[in-house]
Order: sequence, then structure tokens, then C-alpha cells
Amino acid sequence: MIAKRTLYKALLFICLLKTFYFLTFIFDRNPGIPSEFILNTFTLMSGDTKTYYYPLQTLYEDGQYNGMCRMPGLAPVYLPLRVFLSHNATLTAIIFIQFIGDILATLLCSILCFKIFKSLHAFWGCILLSSLSAFVLVRANYLLSDSLCCTTLVLSGWFLYQWKETNKSRHLLISGAFLVWAVFLRQICVVMFPSFLGLILFYSNYSWRKIFKSSVLFILPFILGISLWTIRNKTTYNRTILFVAPITECMGQLTPEYFAIKKLLISMGQDVEYWTVGTAAHWFYNENANYPCPITEKNFSPSLTQDSIMTLHDNYRRFTESDVKDSALSQQIISSCAHYSAIYKQENALRYYLLDPFQHFVRFLFPKRIDDFPLPKRSEGKWYLQIVKGGNFLLMLAIHAALLIALFGFLFKRMGEALIWLSIGLLPVAVLSSLGWVEQRYLASSHYFFILAVSGVSAMILNRLRHALPKQ
Repeated sequence: MIAKRTLYKALLFICLLKTFYFLTFIFDRNPGIPSEFILNTFTLMSGDTKTYYYPLQTLYEDGQYNGMCRMPGLAPVYLPLRVFLSHNATLTAIIFIQFIGDILATLLCSILCFKIFKSLHAFWGCILLSSLSAFVLVRANYLLSDSLCCTTLVLSGWFLYQWKETNKSRHLLISGAFLVWAVFLRQICVVMFPSFLGLILFYSNYSWRKIFKSSVLFILPFILGISLWTIRNKTTYNRTILFVAPITECMGQLTPEYFAIKKLLISMGQDVEYWTVGTAAHWFYNENANYPCPITEKNFSPSLTQDSIMTLHDNYRRFTESDVKDSALSQQIISSCAHYSAIYKQENALRYYLLDPFQHFVRFLFPKRIDDFPLPKRSEGKWYLQIVKGGNFLLMLAIHAALLIALFGFLFKRMGEALIWLSIGLLPVAVLSSLGWVEQRYLASSHYFFILAVSGVSAMILNRLRHALPKQ
């Protein structure tokens, strides 16, 4: 057990560091952030904010949840507050709830780390890394679903371990409820279910009767939640939608030509973050991207040349810049993208099936920048802001490098329990890498599980070194 005094010290350390970050992101905010993304002093929005909160606003005011593009994962937080507060005041209150939730998640994750690795060094390592890293905390400053998703995932893991210690069914049900809540917040979390079921298998000591009973109890909240949501979609829209409608429907402002090019770039192993200068997506979509094609020669073949891509690029520019949309040109762009994707898959099979997904995986874990920090540019910010942003970038890379060491260490030591906990964070990264959907905010839900694993393996290495040193 961890002494209460130690827990209080740890909580104080967490609160001090996270409060510093939280206030820094508020009072040293980048003055270049567009005014439409600032609700008030404390609250930042993004282009997706309305898609989360407008349906909740209509649900409260009219009793109708208007939408099938966002699951109502924020409803349990929004609706109780909305009874007492105005819409804008509710949104501001949610920012502070996200901040408190992140503090709670950090403390619980660290205690979990202690219980799993049976080491106070692992506990303090987790406290240190998760407090110094603002990669998840910065999400608390935004009106999105990422911050609460990270908190609910840690709570799900916490109650699952509570079930392991107490064998009480209610802990398993609560764990399953928090995981389905995480799925309602971020649908990619559904791929974490195998890891949680793997922990149930591990903690059941391979008693098949207990495994079956426990798995059913754990999955029950998911079945209930998804069933109710699916029935609602069927009765409202006469469609079977398990999670959300296709992205082509939900992002109506993006054209079929846009999605065709995005599919092509993904199939060619390219970075589709269009807001990042130098990526193939930015080169295609941004009219001010007047630089050479960033797609390298290794991606081309006799049937798919750079000239082919240049022609597609010029056609897309002509199409988007024209006031009158040419349907024949539109069809040419879409069919060319499908044709080039098929050629690439056939003539670059090794890259398509193996090398490109691995490249996406590396790009995910080792990006060239850190996103979503609402701070001024390096040349415009104060010295300590440069330390905050640069330090967090280096810390993120260090955590991900240590993560790979942890993975091989757990495999070598045959530490099944630690491997399963690590897989909770790794599975979404692997799935998204295979799909080519590389975006840093998708990493947030994995971050605390990465830190848990890194802290555990660091404590193991430290313990090995201490025993290796000659005693005085």
C-alpha cells in the first residue's frame, strides 16, 4: 500500500504542475487564434466543437438529439450542468471538469502503475512523467471529447483492477460502463475491448466459467449502450448506424473530389494532415502551397509517375478555383484517384501492405512537431513558453522511444499482465496506422497507458542497476 502522506505529496505535485500548464494555456494563449475559436478567457473551441455540443443543446431545449455524426458521449456531463447554467456557462464549467478529471486520471494511473509493478519507483515515475507531460492536459482547454475520453479510459482500467482485487461484480460493470462511455466519446476506443477482455482472461486464472461470466458482465454495458443508440438511429433515420454515419455525410463541406484524393494519398503512404506545410495533403489542398510535389520517387512506378500526380494536382486546382463546377472534370479526378490507387497497390504491394503502414506507425509515434498547444510561435513567445512547448515535444518523443523498450522488455521477460496493459494504448495506434489516419489528437487516449508502461519498465531497470552495483 502507498502511505496517505505519499499520496498527498503526489497529489500536490500533480496539482501544481498541471495548474501551471492549465493557466499558461489560458493567459499566454497565442494571440493569432481566430476569435471564433475563443468562447471566453477560459474556453477554446475548434471547428468540431459545434458538432459535439449543438446536438446536446437541441436535446436540452427541444428534447431531440439532432445528429448521427456524433455519439452523445458528452451528454452525462452537459445535461446536469445545463439544468442550472446557461449554455455558455455550461461549456465553461466543462473546461474545469475536464481539468479536474485529468488530475484524477493522473493520480489513478500512477496508483495503478504501483499495483501492477509493485514498485514505489514506478509510482513516482508515473507521477513525474504524467505531470510533466501536458500532451493530454492541453485537451482540457478545448471543448472536444478527447480530455474526458482519456479520463474515462483510466477509470475503466482502475475499476477493472479493483475487480481483480475484490472480485466484486459491480466493479466489473462500472469498468465496462466507463469503457462504453469512452467509445461514445471517441469511437476508436472500441478497439481497446480485446485488451480489457485479455486482462479479464489473465485475472480469471484461466477458469473458463469465471472468464465467461466476467466477460458477459463487462460487455453488458456496451451491448446496452450501443443497442439503445442503434435503435434510436433506426427509429429516427430508418438506418442501421452502430456508431456514427460515414464521414462523407458528416463532413458535407468536403467534396467527393477531396475524399478521392485523400484516399489516394493514404494508399500511397502519405501524410494527410492538410494543415501541415510540406505534406502531400497540404500541397494538394492549399492554394498557397507553391512548392514542388513532396511525394518521393520511391512511391512512383512506370504506370504511376510524378507527371500523373502533377496532372491530377493541376486538375484539382482548376476544379476548386472555378466558380462553375465541371462535372466531367470532377469525374475525371475521382476516376484518376481510383485508378492510381489500384496501380499503386498492384505495383508497390510491399510498400502498400507493409512499409507504408509501418511508416504511418513511425510518423504517429515520432512526429516532427507537437500539435494543439495554443501557444505563440517560437519566434514570438516568451522564453518559458518555448521551454513548455519544446520540452513537451522532446518528452513525448522520449516516452514513445521508451515505450518500444518497454514492449521488448515485457516480451523478453514474458510479462503478460504488463503487455496487456500496454496493448490498451498500442492497439488504437496500430489500427489507425494501418488505415493511414495519422493525427496527434488520436494519440491522447493512449498516452497515460504508454506512461504507465514506461514508468514500470524504468522501475525494473533501476531495480536491476541497484542490484548490479557492488554493495559498500
